[in-house]
Amino acid sequence: MAFLINPFLFFYYEEKEEQIETSKRIRSAIKWTIGFLIFLIILIILGIFVPQLATLPSDNSTSEWDHVKYLIDHFDSSRVEDSISFAIFTLSIIGFILLTIYTGYGSIACPISLIRGKRSARLQQATIEEQRIEIQNQIRILKTRYPRHVPMPANEKRKLAELEQQDAALCRNQESIITVRQSFCFKCRYIYRPIQIILGGFLCFLAILIFISLLLSNINKCINFVNFKQIFAQGNQTLPNPIDLVFIWTGKNGTIIVEPCTQFVTTDQCQMTVMGRIILRFFYKVWFFGAIYFCLSWLFLLIFAGSFILKLIRNRESNIHEYTVESVLENDDENEDEPLIE
Repeated sequence: MAFLINPFLFFYYEEKEEQIETSKRIRSAIKWTIGFLIFLIILIILGIFVPQLATLPSDNSTSEWDHVKYLIDHFDSSRVEDSISFAIFTLSIIGFILLTIYTGYGSIACPISLIRGKRSARLQQATIEEQRIEIQNQIRILKTRYPRHVPMPANEKRKLAELEQQDAALCRNQESIITVRQSFCFKCRYIYRPIQIILGGFLCFLAILIFISLLLSNINKCINFVNFKQIFAQGNQTLPNPIDLVFIWTGKNGTIIVEPCTQFVTTDQCQMTVMGRIILRFFYKVWFFGAIYFCLSWLFLLIFAGSFILKLIRNRESNIHEYTVESVLENDDENEDEPLIE
């Protein structure tokens, strides 16, 4: 049902135009959902014919994989299950690419925005007023230079029209900033501003902790790299993982001695989760999925670092949605298209 209801709801609410009838939106959502199901069936069929790109190690093998071979043998599956796994992992990669881009940026951009806050509304209003005064002076000079009985050249008319459009955009920005400064939330900013800073600091600490953990984990994979078939099942841990250390430290709530689970223990001592077995088996048998996830994890780190630097050097966010000449013209065109009498 997840592959039927979720796509239908997504495509149903994806329609931007509010004037479209409900029946048309339903028909459009059904068409896109059917297309998604066809794409899913194609992936399942392809998964059946995808060759097993890796074979299990032999019993005489002395490699590290002798210690984890029982995991793959214990959770072996048929070609049908492999095809379903192929379809699910293919869809998850598409989603993970979007997740990498948006989460890599938002995970650090949101905390920094909370800490830095927005620009000063008073200074922003003063800047807008100064810009309006300067533009209005230029408009006044042009109109004084060419009275009504004096024809104005084409280039001067074009310049006058551009100045008037800029003044209209600044006028809307001025009205918006005045409305913001008169709002109740703005007057209470000294109350919720400390909460924003504390929340932003906590989220920033959490984001940096995840970044460092993922970075050290990837470096550890590179240090102990054998091949992409074993990229997510390496036993050697050269560098520590901060998130693992935090979980171990917070889990010390008794006198029970906790023994870490590694590939060197037996199934009686340590039981791997079902999802862990699925990922281990599938990434080993169809190794390029693991390689893609490994490369995407590096992409996440690069986007995170770039977003961190970008948010630090950029100006703070505006208190309003700033209008431009293009947005003003678009709004005017939409208002002209609306009927005067309904």
